[in-house]
Order: sequence, then structure tokens, then C-alpha cells
Amino acid sequence: MFKPSLRHFAFLLSLLISPQLFAGGLYFGAKTGRMILDDTTTVLLNGIDTQPTNASLLVGYEIMGIVIGDLAVEGELSRTMSPGTSNNQDVEVESSAVYATLRTAGPFYFKVKTGFVNQNVIRGSVSKSETGASSGAGIGIGIGVAQLELEWTVLKNDTSYASLGLQIDL
Repeated sequence: MFKPSLRHFAFLLSLLISPQLFAGGLYFGAKTGRMILDDTTTVLLNGIDTQPTNASLLVGYEIMGIVIGDLAVEGELSRTMSPGTSNNQDVEVESSAVYATLRTAGPFYFKVKTGFVNQNVIRGSVSKSETGASSGAGIGIGIGVAQLELEWTVLKNDTSYASLGLQIDL
């Protein structure tokens, strides 16, 4: 069973840190939101009473600016901060992901991303881990070196993440 940890985040960060990156578009962020589990397709769940709330850390690097916006690569780790419930048992979702991201130009912008995710759904003492494609979209506003983003991400066909986040450019 895969469990994202601070060690995994440090590894993602180490892949991105080099002297030339600090001169470019390195950014860090945090977000929080609701994981939305579809209990009709999640075999592990037999009815979901409340959805879990997660917090995520991300690190990214703007690869290049293009005419319509900026291309970036992002690594993201997410952990449950407030578990949901299913049949009186706690439900948690942990994930780690890598995305290619496009943000359109301008202070108000659209964001789309696609990549790969490893997610682990935990109900009581039982867990189910899956790896596969993930994608998302959102809107944002840039204020100086900070961006505020509202985002919807489909981790797997049966799990989505509605989040609000803040990132800071270095």
C-alpha cells in the first residue's frame, strides 16, 4: 500500500531543485477542499455518508511561456485532514500526482492539467490503491507573485477533488 509522506514530497522537490530553476518559474502552493467519492463505482465503499476534506502541497516549475499562456510541471501530495464516513467508518483519501499544466495569459486565467496519480482510498482498516490518468480544470487570479485558484480535479473515475488553493512564485 502506497502512503504519500513528507519523504515523498521532499523527493519531488529534490527533482526540481537546481540553480537554474531558481532563476525561472519555481513555485510552491497549498490547497484544501472536498474529496468527492462516487460510492456507486468505488468497490471499497457501500454508501458514503460524508465526504473527506483534504489538504495538498504542491511544487511546480514553469517550463515555458507560449502565446496563449504558460506550460508547467507540478507535483502534488494530498492527505485527508477531516475524514468522511461510510457505514460509521472513517473514509480517507491519500494521493500523489504529477501533472503537465497550462495556465492562460492574464491576471484572470483558466487552468487545465493532465497527468498521473496514485490514490489510496481507506475505509476503516481496508484500503484500495489505484494508479492511472488524472485531469483537471480551474480558474485563477494572479496578484503579484501569488495566484489564487479554484480547481476541479478528477483523480480516478470515482474520485474528484474540488479545491481552493494559493501558490507563490519564487
